Amino acid sequence: MTLKTICNMKILLDTHILLWHLTDNPKLDKTISEQIENPENLLFLSMASL
Repeated sequence: MTLKTICNMKILLDTHILLWHLTDNPKLDKTISEQIENPENLLFLSMASL
């Protein structure tokens, strides 16, 4: 099985989107939160955010 067959999208999160998602900020569109929570997507976080 390849990475392509197990993930729909590769998503790079920046710091403010990650924080908005974790705090349920209403500025973050619900469809974006759904994509972040979708287990078929592969999430990446910049080392600058850590």
